[in-house]
Amino acid sequence: MRLLHATGAALLFFTPLAAETPLPLLLHMTALLAIVMHWMAGHHFCILSYAESKLRRIPFEQSVLTQFLKPFFTFGRGRPGAYLLALGLFLLSLCRLVRITRQE
Repeated sequence: MRLLHATGAALLFFTPLAAETPLPLLLHMTALLAIVMHWMAGHHFCILSYAESKLRRIPFEQSVLTQFLKPFFTFGRGRPGAYLLALGLFLLSLCRLVRITRQE
């Protein structure tokens, strides 16, 4: 499970640097927006994790998505630096997206 968390964090940090097509950048920006909105709303659950737990008929805390996403969704609560980091990554993806689409 720790490997999955590390992979997810690496994707959040390195996608704006490594992506060479628009789709990964768009997905990256969407994921960042979802995470920040989750921080701002103060929710303690993810709707996808909730859906998974209902479909699999397991407790919410045991869902794969909850175990994987919880560190990302709880990281920013009460940490202004996390918002700045998310904003910086979002802007980096946006700049790369504009650059890539202008070259095409």
